[in-house]
Amino acid sequence: MSLFSAMAAAVLTAVGTLEAQTYKIGDIHPDGGIVFTVDESGTKGKVVEEKDSGTYDPAEVGAIAREKGWGVPYMKDLTLVYQNLHKQDKGNFQQALYQAVDASSAQYRKGIHFNNGKEETGIAQNNKTLVRFVRDFKPGLREKIVASGATWEGDWSWANDDSHGKNHSKLTIKSETDFVYVYMDQRHELKGKIGYAGGNPQAPLCVNLDLPNGDHLRFEWKSENELEGHFWQKGQKDGQQQNNTPETTAKMTRVASK
Repeated sequence: MSLFSAMAAAVLTAVGTLEAQTYKIGDIHPDGGIVFTVDESGTKGKVVEEKDSGTYDPAEVGAIAREKGWGVPYMKDLTLVYQNLHKQDKGNFQQALYQAVDASSAQYRKGIHFNNGKEETGIAQNNKTLVRFVRDFKPGLREKIVASGATWEGDWSWANDDSHGKNHSKLTIKSETDFVYVYMDQRHELKGKIGYAGGNPQAPLCVNLDLPNGDHLRFEWKSENELEGHFWQKGQKDGQQQNNTPETTAKMTRVASK
């Protein structure tokens, strides 16, 4: 089976302690957005979209933001975006009026003119203006998993060929992009990146790993302690509309953190 021959025999090595991911103003967050404010720990703060969402009137903008999983900035947030990003030549903002939520009025929005920093206090409902949505970020499942240096292990259950039996495997995190994969007594170091499918934080957290011979592994976290593995032979993963059914899957559980 190609899964076997893709890996050289070796012994799983120990993995050192990993540091939690920290951010500073101007960083691009892995889940999308530019960091415009962050706490002292560097692990919690807020991001603004990397490009303008478009021009909307105040009546429609809230629903659009919610559909995208973001929010319309309050004035204090928009002020920080202007000061910490735009005035530092970051974020590629336009020299135009950007709108913000006005909690004191249901009929009007506030905003900031990004050409001079002046506040606008009466954007009417039918006045379409630029907007960039914002959202909070904090250590979540991705950050916990990346920082854990943990190992997950379980058995592959071959869907189409029972002769393979249930074969033991392990996945160990060395960093957000470096992994040690062990199949029975064989070991392979693989490159990938832990992230959310399509960059959407509401989607499953996963990593896709390609073996040198073109076979493909996908690991998807169900929780901090539960992982599901999928395996496809070379060229068998991608369907026209979605991924083809994997040849085998593995239910894996967390066993160690270094």
